[in-house]
Amino acid sequence: MAISPDREDFLELEKHFEIAKAAIGETSWESGYPKYPDEVWALSTYIQHSPWCDSDYKPSKITSIFQRISEAAMDDVRIILTGYSRGERFCDGYFSSLFADK
Repeated sequence: MAISPDREDFLELEKHFEIAKAAIGETSWESGYPKYPDEVWALSTYIQHSPWCDSDYKPSKITSIFQRISEAAMDDVRIILTGYSRGERFCDGYFSSLFADK
């Protein structure tokens, strides 16, 4: 069973998110691929190496979680964050699109 995130983990996630959000506008594009600022990668790396990561997550669950986001449990949040941290591997520009929608 995974370790559940605690208050300190939440504060650390919030800090990384705010820094990445402020830096995302500095993303440049080279040959059709995004070149993200280090702060954006730091958020992804933090998620992957913290209690927010669910290494057994099922990407197919993300859509249904968003459909009931107001009722999401901690494990649901971990699935969404894990999906975020891994999304850029399969979809160039994924990080940019996430921040653009918010």
